[in-house]
Amino acid sequence: MKWNIQKRLLFLVLAAGILSFLAMSSLSFYGMNIVREEMTEMGKKVGEAGANFTETLMTYHLKRTLGELATARADFIEHEADLVRADVKILANIMTRIASNPDDYKPVKLLDPRFDKVHNFEPYIIYSPESYLNGMTPELRREIGIASNIGTDLVAVSKSYANYKSSFNVGSRNGYFIGVTLYPETNGALHFRDEDIYQYDCRTRPWYINALNTDEPIFSDLFTNNDEDHYQAINCSAPYYDRNGVAGVVSIGLSTVEIYTAIEETAIGENGFTFVLNKNGEVIFSSRMEDNLIANSGGKDLRQNSEKTLAEAATKMTEGQSGIFPVIVDGEEYFLAFAPMKRLGWSFATLTPRKSIDDAAEKGADYFLAQIENFRRRLQSELFLLTLAGIILLGGLSYIFLTSSKELSARFVKPIHELSDGVRDIASGNLNQKLDIHTGDEIEHLAVSFNAMTAELKTYMANLTKVTAERERIATELDVATEIQRGMLPKDFPAREDFELLATMTPAKEVGGDFY
Repeated sequence: MKWNIQKRLLFLVLAAGILSFLAMSSLSFYGMNIVREEMTEMGKKVGEAGANFTETLMTYHLKRTLGELATARADFIEHEADLVRADVKILANIMTRIASNPDDYKPVKLLDPRFDKVHNFEPYIIYSPESYLNGMTPELRREIGIASNIGTDLVAVSKSYANYKSSFNVGSRNGYFIGVTLYPETNGALHFRDEDIYQYDCRTRPWYINALNTDEPIFSDLFTNNDEDHYQAINCSAPYYDRNGVAGVVSIGLSTVEIYTAIEETAIGENGFTFVLNKNGEVIFSSRMEDNLIANSGGKDLRQNSEKTLAEAATKMTEGQSGIFPVIVDGEEYFLAFAPMKRLGWSFATLTPRKSIDDAAEKGADYFLAQIENFRRRLQSELFLLTLAGIILLGGLSYIFLTSSKELSARFVKPIHELSDGVRDIASGNLNQKLDIHTGDEIEHLAVSFNAMTAELKTYMANLTKVTAERERIATELDVATEIQRGMLPKDFPAREDFELLATMTPAKEVGGDFY
C-alpha cells in the first residue's frame, strides 16, 4: 500500500514527535532515577551523620542541663538556707534585746510538759537537769520568765514552716530550754518522754556548742533527733547576748525528710538520685535510702571512698568546684553534676545513670533517622506521582500532537492538492486556469512557475494555430495548382513496342515553377 504525501508527512511528524518525547521522557526518568538513588544514598549518609551529631548534641545538652539543674537546685537550697539563717538571725536579735533589757519586759509563764499538754505552735519550757535536782533561785526564775517572752516570736516564725517537721529553740547558758515543736502529721498534740524533760541539757547539744564559736548563724552537721521516731535533722543556730556576753543560743531545726522530698524531685532518670555533701566530704542529705551515698549522722568521708572516680568527684565538690564528672556507684556508671553552695560550704550533686543519657540521645538519633526515612519515602512517593503524571501527560500530549499533526499535515498538503488540481485542469486544456497559491514557500514558487508556463503555452498554441492555418491555405492552393498543372499533361501517348512514353510533373510545395 502506497501512502500519499499527507500520510507520509503525518507519520514523519508523529514519529519525530513521539521519538523526541520518548527520548526526553527516558532521559528525564533516568535523571529522576539517578536523583532518587543519589537522594537515597545521600539521605542515608546525612541520616547517619545527623544521627551521630544529634546523639552528640543531645548528650551535650543533657549534660549541660544536668549542670544547670545542679546549679539551680544548689542556688535554691542555698536560698532556702538563707531564709532559715535570716529567721535565726531575727530570733537571735530579738532574744538579745530581751536578755539585754530585762526591765522592759514582764515575766511570762509558758507551758510545762511535766504538767501541761503541749500542741503544735505552742511554746513550752524545759528546765535544766540541775534545776530539777537543786531547784531554782529567784533570779533564775525571773530570768526564765523574762526570756519566755520569746515564745510569741517563736510561734510567729514557726508559721512559715507549718508543713515541716521542725523545732524552734532557745537554749540558755543556765540550761533552760524554750521551744516550739511542729509535727504536721500528728493531730496537734506533742508527746514528751521523761528523758526529754528531766535529762535534756541543751548545752550539750552540737547545735548549741557550734554556735558559741561564731557570731553568725551556722548550720550543724546531720544529727539524729532524740524524739521517739529519731528522725534525722539539721540545725541552724546563732548566739544571743546579754550585758555580760553570750547568754545562749537560738536554733531552728529541720527534718531532712522534707529536704529529701525536695531534692528527690531533682533526680533525672528512673535510677537517678541527688545528695548534698558538706565541707568534710560527708553526705548530709540524700534522696537515696540504701547502698552508698545515703545520709547518716557521723557519715564517712566520701573523699576516702574506694571507688576512685567517686572519691575524685567528692574532692572537687569539697573544693567548691562545679561541673560534670563520670563516676561509678555500686558498679553502675553515672554522670555526676555538682555545684557549690558557697555560703554554706556545701555542694549539691545529682547523679543520672549514663544509660538514661545514652537512651535519651539514642531516641533523639532514632527520631532524626525516622525523619530522614519519612523524607525518603515522601521523595519516592513524589517521584512516583511525577512519573505517573509524566505518563498521563505523555498520553495527553500524544493525543494533542496527533490531532494537531493531522491538521498541520492537512494544512501543509492543501496547497499541493490545489497545485495538483490546477495542473490537472491545465493538462485537460484549460490554459486559462490560474493557480492562486500564496504559501510563501517553494509550493508558491512552483505555482508561479506553472502560471508562467501556462501563459507561455497559451501564447505558443495561439502562434501554432496561426502558423498551421497559413500552411493549410498554401497547401490547398498548391494542391489546386497541382491539379491544374496535372490536367495540362498529355494522357494519351502512341503505343510502341520498343518503348513507352509517359508524362509526369512534380510540383514544388512552397515555391512556384514546374519541373517538366
